[in-house]
Amino acid sequence: MNNASKQVPQHEQQEKYALREMLDSCLQAQPNANNNDVTRSILADTLKSKFQCFRGHSLPYIEDLPFQYEMCLKYPQTLETDIEKYVVKFGFGDVTSKCELSDKYETTFQVFAILDKETVATLVDGALYHIKGTFRDFANNSAETGFKLPSGKCLVDYPSVGVSAFGDKPFIDMGTLVIDSLSFTQIKQQ
Repeated sequence: MNNASKQVPQHEQQEKYALREMLDSCLQAQPNANNNDVTRSILADTLKSKFQCFRGHSLPYIEDLPFQYEMCLKYPQTLETDIEKYVVKFGFGDVTSKCELSDKYETTFQVFAILDKETVATLVDGALYHIKGTFRDFANNSAETGFKLPSGKCLVDYPSVGVSAFGDKPFIDMGTLVIDSLSFTQIKQQ
């Protein structure tokens, strides 16, 4: 049999994303997750615990996704090691990074990391990147996470699930992830 006849056109091939596989698995295990606020909060708690298993480790759910570099702000200098550091923000979502994981749900979240000035200078506004790093935690007000916004205020942002404005499907906001030792590779636009 000719291999060429088996090939699926590239535009019909669906990328395999670790996040999609995890979300699909959770939604399959919780088929009534979008019924009401209680079932949506149960799904959000499940997602939070799936991510928190990776605290202090590489987070496979982000490594294959396209993220848009959105902004940076000078990090408050509270320690000597904070000199010339910046908080950078990357966003993921249907609109932000132009990546729709599924037609069954919408997904969005953001990643914050602290980087030195020289590294931040290599980022391009609005460009897409693949990112890697160590998952510290979701942005929260704990001493353990120890992440403050440049304003000096704390941000608390865990996963939440609502209903999409575009149909009766879940809108999954994975919250704000704080990533240490972040590295990135720009995705070349075609």
